[in-house]
Amino acid sequence: RERTNAMKYHKIKFFDRQKLTRMERKVLKQLNGTQNPLHPIIGGDIKTKVQLEEELQQIRTDMQYVKFYPNDSKYIPLFNNQTE
Repeated sequence: RERTNAMKYHKIKFFDRQKLTRMERKVLKQLNGTQNPLHPIIGGDIKTKVQLEEELQQIRTDMQYVKFYPNDSKYIPLFNNQTE
């Protein structure tokens, strides 16, 4: 059963990891931009350093969820993977 679920949800977990990695890089870039007052925040999203750190912590928690989710139960994806 574990092997079956691991194979079944591998692709979904891969996409979740990729999205989380991209989100993490974006937040880290924004955090580095807030340390330099001359550097504008990219994308027009003006967030405080505290909000960005909380968002980064949530992303890292979600990354742990994807990485350590047990293979013996059904995986519940973090993002809706349907095409728009």
